[in-house]
Amino acid sequence: MTYHPPAMTWFRRLCTPALAVAASALLLQACASQPAYGTGVPNAQSITDITPGFSYLQEISGPGVTRDVVWVFNGRDENLYRWDLYFKRNSDGAPWKTVWLNEKGAMVRYEKAGNTVSWTPHDCFRVVGECNFQYTDAYGFKNSYVRQGEFNGDTWHYDLFLIEDDKRLLVTNGMAKFNREGVEIFHEYHTSNNGYQLSEVKRFF
Repeated sequence: MTYHPPAMTWFRRLCTPALAVAASALLLQACASQPAYGTGVPNAQSITDITPGFSYLQEISGPGVTRDVVWVFNGRDENLYRWDLYFKRNSDGAPWKTVWLNEKGAMVRYEKAGNTVSWTPHDCFRVVGECNFQYTDAYGFKNSYVRQGEFNGDTWHYDLFLIEDDKRLLVTNGMAKFNREGVEIFHEYHTSNNGYQLSEVKRFF
C-alpha cells in the first residue's frame, strides 16, 4: 500500500491519469515529479498519530560498535516532528541528539553538540521510486543525492547514490521495516567502502 502526505491529497487526486491528461501537459510533468511514500504495513499510520512521550529502545551495532539509544517523541515543532535521543536508557538531562522528521518519518534535520545537519526537502527515507535531495553537513558543505526505493512485501529496500559530475556513485544500499505507528523497527545497510550498520528496536516503553 502506498501512502501520501495529507497536505498533498488534493494534488494526488489531480494526478490520476485521466484527470492529468484532461488538465494539461504542465500538470502531467508536475505529477511525474512527486515522490510516493510507502509504509509497507497494511493500514499503517503516519507518525502524526504518535503522542508526545512515546518512546522506545533501539540497539545500533556495527563493526566493533554496539550502543543503546532511547528515542523520545517530543511533539510537533515548526510543522515537523521532534525526537530527542539519549544514550544508555537514560532520558535525564540534555539529549545526545535531537532529530526532526516529516509526517512520514523522513529526516529533515538533526542537531548534535551544537551542530546542525539537514536534508532538503528531506532524506527520502521510505519513499517509493526515485527521490532527490540535498544534504548539508555541519560545516555548510552541500552534496546532492538520489535515493531509489521499493517495497517487497513489508520490507523497504533502497539504493543511495551521490551525484557527482552528473554521475551516480553508489554510497549505501539497505533495507528497513516499520510498525503500524510508522516507527522504523529494523534497518540494515551496507556502504560502498564495506561499512555496515544494523539498528533494531528492542522494546517500547
